Amino acid sequence: MKVNNQFPARQKGRKYPADIETTLVADYVQEIGIKYTCMAREIGIPEGILRRSLITRERSLRAGEFLAVCRFLKKEPFDFASDTGRSV
Repeated sequence: MKVNNQFPARQKGRKYPADIETTLVADYVQEIGIKYTCMAREIGIPEGILRRSLITRERSLRAGEFLAVCRFLKKEPFDFASDTGRSV
């Protein structure tokens, strides 16, 4: 059996936690009390994907999903950017 080292999370059911931006979005959604089922219906992302990203946090939001959630929340994507400590 060939092992795919590029995507180790797909090996033997291992899971990696969501990235910091997804975690910040999840915290914000929980803080304001929006139901992920309502959000999923409005933006057209399956409930299971939002549940795994925003509730159990076992999956990071993909770029298109992240932008759709930001549009739904009427927030700018940079509002959820993590501070890297680097200056421009």
